[in-house]
Amino acid sequence: MDPSQTNQGVIPAPNNKPENSSPSLLRRNPLITRFIGIFAGLIVIIVLGIFIYQNYPFGQAAKASKEFYTGYLVKASQAKCDKNNQRCFRLLDSTGKVILFISPDGIKVRKSALMAMLGQLVRIKGIKIDKPPEPLRVIATQMESSSGEASKQGLIRKALMGLGGYSPADSPYTREAGTNSKSTSLYWRNIEPTMGTFNWGGGTTGAEREIQLCNDLNIPCNIMIGVAPAWAVTKSSQSLLANYQPKDKTPSNADWYCPEAPINMNNPSDANDNVVKQHFVDFVKKAAERYDGDGIDDAKGSNGRPLTVQSFLMYNEMDYYERNCGQAPWNTKHPEDDGKPFEGRRDGDLNKNGKPDWQDYADLQKDFYYAVKEVNPNLKVNFGTYGNFEILDQHYNGDEKTFLYKVLAHLQRTYSSSDAKFAQSFPYFDVMNAHYYEVYHCNTPFQEHDEYSVGGVRGEISWMKNIFAKFSKEGKLLERPFVLSEISDPYPFSAGSHQEEVMAINLWKIFAQSFSTGAEEVRWYDLGFGDPQFGLLEVKKKPDLPRKRPAFGAYQRLFNNLNGYGFHSIDFSNYDNLEGYLFVPVSASSTSNKIKTGNLANQPSSIINNSKEILWSIPTRPDFCSLKGSNWGNVREPVPAPPTIQKRFVATSIHTEDPFGKSQDITDGKTGDLDARRDGKITINISSAPLIVTVKN
Repeated sequence: MDPSQTNQGVIPAPNNKPENSSPSLLRRNPLITRFIGIFAGLIVIIVLGIFIYQNYPFGQAAKASKEFYTGYLVKASQAKCDKNNQRCFRLLDSTGKVILFISPDGIKVRKSALMAMLGQLVRIKGIKIDKPPEPLRVIATQMESSSGEASKQGLIRKALMGLGGYSPADSPYTREAGTNSKSTSLYWRNIEPTMGTFNWGGGTTGAEREIQLCNDLNIPCNIMIGVAPAWAVTKSSQSLLANYQPKDKTPSNADWYCPEAPINMNNPSDANDNVVKQHFVDFVKKAAERYDGDGIDDAKGSNGRPLTVQSFLMYNEMDYYERNCGQAPWNTKHPEDDGKPFEGRRDGDLNKNGKPDWQDYADLQKDFYYAVKEVNPNLKVNFGTYGNFEILDQHYNGDEKTFLYKVLAHLQRTYSSSDAKFAQSFPYFDVMNAHYYEVYHCNTPFQEHDEYSVGGVRGEISWMKNIFAKFSKEGKLLERPFVLSEISDPYPFSAGSHQEEVMAINLWKIFAQSFSTGAEEVRWYDLGFGDPQFGLLEVKKKPDLPRKRPAFGAYQRLFNNLNGYGFHSIDFSNYDNLEGYLFVPVSASSTSNKIKTGNLANQPSSIINNSKEILWSIPTRPDFCSLKGSNWGNVREPVPAPPTIQKRFVATSIHTEDPFGKSQDITDGKTGDLDARRDGKITINISSAPLIVTVKN
């Protein structure tokens, strides 16, 4: 017989059977078959029992906790989670020590709820699992935020989206783009060029026109005070300015950067240092009085009404560390350590007063705070504009070596006993102000602290909150609201038009991610009249008639979509390759309303029907980065191209829009609904370019 017939299932004739063949052992012994079946069943039961024991509180020593555990909720990178993902969510104390491992119960506390609360101080109650290894694991059955009044009440804050940097008040493009938040600069050098002589400009200066625009639009306005006049730079600092000049000595660059060396406090080698300090404090008080709108010595706008601002901050990117005059070098390194690797680099003392420059800034921050509050306690004081330039210092030397930590530690250590108002004043600012640039996406600790292990602005803010959690105020972990006064994705001139499209795409992504951090205001740097590399406009070729880059239209569309909306939650729950951020309407009459965070199924139908989600697909493997020696770690490892994901919306009608203005209205079961069924659900494709999907039931 043809062997192929046997392979095709043809049974050989009995006479072709080998003579020595016999029935199988199992056929001859049915008891063995039963034994094997029972044994296999026991194995299945044992494995199932182990799984239940490890994942649920049944059948083991478990009891519900009566008290809440309070701490900082974080999610470890996937590499640090166990194989069952039970130790991904962790509650940390103020020192960063793990208090608990947390698992959601899936009913009262879902994984999506934990994800939405990452980076916050929370209170957890649940079922304790009394088994090694320690720390204890708790299956969370109740969770609430302890981070600020708004979070405690479950409030959603209106997304205040605006323009940072230089966006001229007299430019029609500022109003056309749209802004709900704005900042401007007040240069001490321009107002008091000689000691005791003030020139405020009477409403004609750029700063006062910017304030007038904020008042006309009824939006918050923040003033950055900086750039000391030459007479206020200490003698010892002045002698070193030659080493701190920028390489580009064009008038515009020199005008911005120099002389902005630190103002020395109590320098024994300079007799007039205390005089300089007092003049700076007096200048701050005059500025606060001029713009607080209390009816006393107020500046008047073109309409005759007082010009008012809401907050002040001192100097820009004060954590800058290079040995040049860029920004304000308060975080300088020892001259002998210039060019050396980051490991162990020593602090600099530019003004030669025997104290590191960061300590000078810390002391001046306290004086700045009291100067503003003495004039009007209702004015807010920001902590500089933290540029996060020192990430490699953190990577190599630890959090305790970073500018932010050192300043906070010095203020607490120095003034907790000597300042009678320390308890209510520490840390001597009301709002934390930070910058984020996508070009630094890969810098640690951004990735290490990001709950999704992809780095970015979420990781940056999470890291800063973690620094705050190392300090206490009146027995509680230190907390402060955040403002992202500059976010951007710089456009490299040599990249061509394609990079301009990438800039527009990333603008949507960075804004969505920024609002998810809980930032109260987020501003793009800038419109285009400052640094052309970052601008929404290309101003260089035709200053009077700038060209709108794709990012200008993207910004305008995002502003129009989010105006009147607030961030609700992160959508990572059911789609492994999807990143999404949900926004819902808030009350037009106030900054925030009492919409509860959490499952949208619990929200009023009007909220669900008008919700907007910004979403895009992400690579199968998280995009992660590596550091190369002492250089910036902005080299990303290659990752697979993001797949196209099909997402289903429970809706009868939706509206989609992309950063470039392409939009579509889709009705259930009709053109654009990929499932082609009228079933109360609409399925669409999501790619790596973000979409805004508005539910229009």
